[in-house]
Amino acid sequence: LIMNKKIIFGIVLLLSVVLAIYGYMVLPDVITVQIDLKGNPSNVVSKLLGLGTTFAISVIGAIFYYFSEEKGFKFLSISLIGIILSVITILFNI
Repeated sequence: LIMNKKIIFGIVLLLSVVLAIYGYMVLPDVITVQIDLKGNPSNVVSKLLGLGTTFAISVIGAIFYYFSEEKGFKFLSISLIGIILSVITILFNI
């Protein structure tokens, strides 16, 4: 089954928005974005910056995927990385 680019773009956009809103509602004001080898937080940023970065990665990848003339799987993979980073960020900071 071949999915239309519009459908994939919409799904990625919807997932990105839902994850960003959910993360903004449940996460503390400062979130951990890096962990050292001992499992301790080594880098923290504001919630807005952390979630905004992963949201931007997902959306920009989706936009490039949608407007690329080729199949654009490299751009779609960038979007998926952004979504995965959003999920990891939320899970590690709840």
